[in-house]
Amino acid sequence: MRQIMDWERGLYSFGVVEEAQYCSLHYAAEGLQSSMYLAELAAAIREKVTFLHKKPIEISIYAGELWYQVMMRLQESEPLWSEFSTLDGEYFLEKDRFQSCIEKNNTLILGYSYCHKVHLAVLAHQYSKAIDFYREFDKYKDTAAVSSLYHWQHLYLGLAYSSLVKQGEKRYWRQFKRVVKTLKRWAGWSKMFHHRYQCLQAEFLAHKALANRTNTRSVNTDEAEFWFQKAIASAHSYGFLGDKALISERAGMWMHELGNTEKAREYLRSAYELYGNWGAFALQAMMRKEYAEYVQDFPQTSLQSASIREIQAFSQASSAQTFDVLAVMKSSQAIAGEIDLKRLLEKMLRVTAESSGAQRVVLLLQETSKNAQELRVEAEFRVSGELVLLSNTPLSAHETLPKSIIEQTAKEREAVILRHAAAEGDFTNNSYLSANRIKSVLSLPVLNQGKLVGVLYAENNLMEGAFTSDRVQILTMLSSQMAISIENALLVESITKMERLKKEMEMAAEVQLQMLPKEFPQIPNYEIAAFLSMAKEAGGDFYDVLPLGNARYLLVIGDVSGKGMPAALFMSAMVNTVRTQVKYLTMAESNEISPKRILEIANAMARQSMTRRNFVTMTAAVLDAERHTLTFSTAGHDPALKWNPVERALEQLRTEGIACNFGTEEVFAAKTSEESVAIERGTTIFWNTDGITEAKNEHAEQFQNRYWSAIMDTEPETSPQAALEAIVEKVRSFQGTKAQYDDMTLLAIKRVG
Repeated sequence: MRQIMDWERGLYSFGVVEEAQYCSLHYAAEGLQSSMYLAELAAAIREKVTFLHKKPIEISIYAGELWYQVMMRLQESEPLWSEFSTLDGEYFLEKDRFQSCIEKNNTLILGYSYCHKVHLAVLAHQYSKAIDFYREFDKYKDTAAVSSLYHWQHLYLGLAYSSLVKQGEKRYWRQFKRVVKTLKRWAGWSKMFHHRYQCLQAEFLAHKALANRTNTRSVNTDEAEFWFQKAIASAHSYGFLGDKALISERAGMWMHELGNTEKAREYLRSAYELYGNWGAFALQAMMRKEYAEYVQDFPQTSLQSASIREIQAFSQASSAQTFDVLAVMKSSQAIAGEIDLKRLLEKMLRVTAESSGAQRVVLLLQETSKNAQELRVEAEFRVSGELVLLSNTPLSAHETLPKSIIEQTAKEREAVILRHAAAEGDFTNNSYLSANRIKSVLSLPVLNQGKLVGVLYAENNLMEGAFTSDRVQILTMLSSQMAISIENALLVESITKMERLKKEMEMAAEVQLQMLPKEFPQIPNYEIAAFLSMAKEAGGDFYDVLPLGNARYLLVIGDVSGKGMPAALFMSAMVNTVRTQVKYLTMAESNEISPKRILEIANAMARQSMTRRNFVTMTAAVLDAERHTLTFSTAGHDPALKWNPVERALEQLRTEGIACNFGTEEVFAAKTSEESVAIERGTTIFWNTDGITEAKNEHAEQFQNRYWSAIMDTEPETSPQAALEAIVEKVRSFQGTKAQYDDMTLLAIKRVG
């Protein structure tokens, strides 16, 4: 989503208005399929529509108004079902727009419109209408922009066919099976189709179970439920909140039909909550009408009665909380990849609110003022979704915070958790708590290696005991990442305020050097050495060695494209991301710590944080010091060299792979492979960045194969440190008076026992 917005801004800046407006439409399409809250998405689209009217391109205005109307329809708390799939509202009047589009042969808007009518009809259980609308949509599916929605439509088309078959219209069975087969084929191409195929496969198996039902209504629902569970998990993992809710509803519907009322209740109540979290109050209303016996005890929510964030907090508080390591990793990755302070603060406070169920979150940062430490209020986030920057206000001057609680947190470096703050505990006399009748309070220290970076304060005035142990555990894990990211972001912000480029570069170099390991882990029977020389005061090369447990160690080396400040900042974020994800995977005792998995994490971070023209080449390797094997994977980086001086054998360690940010997650995973080699006693593995092999002399010749020769000059008794020093000396001698123009990095590990 953010990348689409970056493209949009970039295209506008170059005056490419029409293409920029297509980005706006793509933003709407992606948002509706993602986990983005409908109210937030609708507000963003409305803002874009207002802007589109200032630079009018009719097709873009119509499309923006259409998307907005669909989102508003889904949020209606008391929808008129007979007109639910009619696209009439504040901006878009279906009859007038359709007539205009037909006269002007505007196939894009007609295609978009019928696509949404299919969508809305299925969600409203109007399946015959959905089939009719799809026939109209089919006329326009070859229009370039509309064709992107053709694949999305197949889930809804399949559900319409399946439902009509269940209602007795057996003539649709063949069409239903055809859609299942099509989605199965597409699922082999892209993970985004997995949950759609899995859902329809579950429906297929449910039909089979229904056909075999005995007179006692006792049937085996295990196979169908297995596929529904897979579909729900896939939709969740790729952020398709609306689809996850719909699949949960379908699972509940089928469990009810097949006589398993306990499972039906579980799935339907889950769907109801998910629709509420998404902000689709119309679909909650549909469920109260269709499945009253299962969801009648749930409260009715609406945009008028509560904000989206309040609803989410209520939904989360009313369900059992589980410690979800994958969710922590995802949140941590989003925080680790951000270096702009304002965006970082918004992400941090939003993640805190969503992870804790808080209505209000405040971040205070520790500052040194006149040789004294002082907490200052930096930013505040409320459930309305609004971030307020508070201009670095001293805590002592702030009247809407419980100062004693926050000061105790800062002093003792321990969290303060109050189940009912105004009525029990050590702070009942706090004037702010008693005056505002605050119920739940959490005050959490944000620490980096024992140093206090700041304090996170959260409160919930809707319920007691909102901050459960699971929620506090998640936030405690995230807080260490927050501390690192805050310090990096603050450093970056201070750098940008420097007027002189030289000073800026010196500070960026400090950031880079601080991110490199100060020392390597001691590995029995192995020696490690590294060398890095920056072409300027700051650069983009990096390396790291991290213990994984069980005598396994991760080695990484990489090169961020470009030089100077931008490369240094991206390098810092990349090292931060790798270390954080390794930490959480190790904590979870995950078996996913493989070189390929590390590169996939790096690619995801690069795609989130980098512009399209930037990239990172990288190699990741896992050393098993007991089995003496090295498993490695490469993302567009120079291959490692394995040198056995006893046998005089030099071998390239090469795998297939593309640079990070050169492809989507699916493409990157498909093009990245792993290999393994044995490490014989006396063997040294060398890694380098291209600053070594592409070093130039006065005649513009490159070092290239001379690097191989330098390695082969090392003797069996040569240590890795001595080997690197000899290589660097040969590079410097080759360069002569030619200045270094690129970062040069070497990493070596030798088996000595």
